Amino acid sequence: MTSKKTTRYYVPHPQEAGCSIAGDLEQVDPELPTQGRKIALILHGVLGHKDYLFQKRLAKLLPMDSFRFDFRGNHETPGNWNMAGFEEDLQDLSAVVAFLTSQLGYSIDMLVGHSRGSIVAFKWICTAPEGPRVSAFVNVAGRYRMERVRKRLTIYQPAIDEQGYYEWKARVAGKEKIAKIYGGDVERFAAWDTSFVWDQFPQRTHALTIQGLVDEILPPYDAFIYARALSTRSPGTHTLHMVEDADHNFTGKSDDVNDAIVEWLVQVRNGTVKGGIHGTGVRGKL
Repeated sequence: MTSKKTTRYYVPHPQEAGCSIAGDLEQVDPELPTQGRKIALILHGVLGHKDYLFQKRLAKLLPMDSFRFDFRGNHETPGNWNMAGFEEDLQDLSAVVAFLTSQLGYSIDMLVGHSRGSIVAFKWICTAPEGPRVSAFVNVAGRYRMERVRKRLTIYQPAIDEQGYYEWKARVAGKEKIAKIYGGDVERFAAWDTSFVWDQFPQRTHALTIQGLVDEILPPYDAFIYARALSTRSPGTHTLHMVEDADHNFTGKSDDVNDAIVEWLVQVRNGTVKGGIHGTGVRGKL
């Protein structure tokens, strides 16, 4: 069973007056009450939005209700974008969780994060009271070695020295967007700690890491670090899925990502997930 109805919500932000978080609820059975139902959260990456890359299609394919939204300063959610604004992203995620659980009665059961969304999801699941109750977590191209972003200072620093900021020009949802990176942003980004996953990630939560082998934004080896950190837990498992010829945004590979997530989730649900390498024993295309 897949999504049958999409409903737009604007979630009031408790920490920022006048800011409402734009998000879409997908329901597989809209005739049934939401009270007590399980839901998945889908989190976008840097300068992304709720419908980009594989995410909208995934929301339609998941055999459960889902909610995807724009973080502050992205697409349809107002506010200021900040390169190192992980704490602000955590506030946004917490506001969405509070709305879905208290107003609609959902239970957060799954998180899927891409890039920066994965970093935020890792922190939330390891620190939020609801975290240990999440059964499934998908990390798509999440960075572990944050300090490696310093290599981009050679790109940013000349403009920062000249005018106080670097203009990052991107196209978001068909519109041109300019994000400003200020002096100190890179160091704050690099200082974000990810080592907590070794000791604080919930023992019972099953995890899937998906990583492109030609990722130009972060080294694919970071996926192996997450695999090492999360594979010693029990009864929770970790599964690693490497996608050949896939870049950071999985250009032309969205179906590979979605198929892997849905297949893995079925295994989680029926109790057959074993961890290790996704597709072990399947020859596939050689």
